[in-house]
Amino acid sequence: MKKKKLFLASLLSFSLTASMFFTTNIHALEEVQNENQIEESNETLTETPSLTLVSSTWDGENDIVFNVQAKDTKVELLEMYIYSNGSSIGSIYVKPDKAVDDSGNGTITISNNELKNIKTLIGPDNQTFNWSQIEQIEMVFSFSKGEELSSFKTVYVPVHILETPTPINPDKTDKTETVKNDTNNKTTVKQTSSTAVKTGDNTNITPYVSLLVVSVVVIIGIVVYKKKSSKK
Repeated sequence: MKKKKLFLASLLSFSLTASMFFTTNIHALEEVQNENQIEESNETLTETPSLTLVSSTWDGENDIVFNVQAKDTKVELLEMYIYSNGSSIGSIYVKPDKAVDDSGNGTITISNNELKNIKTLIGPDNQTFNWSQIEQIEMVFSFSKGEELSSFKTVYVPVHILETPTPINPDKTDKTETVKNDTNNKTTVKQTSSTAVKTGDNTNITPYVSLLVVSVVVIIGIVVYKKKSSKK
């Protein structure tokens, strides 16, 4: 009987020891797996594309610039919306200037002049709007690897403009200067032409006047000669 009790006690002790051993190993494996998952998640976070707004607001005098860090990721500006009185009133679009190197680092720039030249919303009605009444611009960017879209990001750019910026068009500026020059020329012509009557004939009459004077002198000479000859 004592031998049986001793055997059962030994078996129970062995079972408890084995159970503790396996439990310890399981916890150790779980900790290793958790550490691996944390490392993988950290690696994933480091590869997440970054898009940061450089200029805090748009005041009609500066470009809107974003710093980009997107390794092996294509960044595209999909949509733009403008807000007034706390709600969206419609969409606009400006093609951004992307300067991103092979490593995915660079900038995305929304041209100040391009924004100034926008006068109407996108849509069937092409409704006009006033930049001085706009509070912010919403921009939606997409991030894609290969042909698959991976994520989206929405950025809000505050707008602080007291007056609607005047659109800049170099061609119109040159034409205006030309018109001014033409106007000055016309004014000069009017001032110089006020001293003489315009006949529409700009021929030089000096040779004809000289010929007329010579002819008169010859005729007078002939008349005088005939009178002297008749007296004789």
